[in-house]
Amino acid sequence: MRTLIAAGTLALACTALLGIQQAVALALRQTPGGITTLITMGMAALGLWAIAVLREE
Repeated sequence: MRTLIAAGTLALACTALLGIQQAVALALRQTPGGITTLITMGMAALGLWAIAVLREE
């Protein structure tokens, strides 16, 4: 059961990242890839850092 929950969570995270990448690409008026991927991964890393900080408190 835990594996199914972990897989579902991973799928949701990937879907969210693709949505964020599409939003960034639309905002920059570029096709997805290159700089939009870097921005998306930076936003994801920042989100993970914020979650880690909030969990410590």
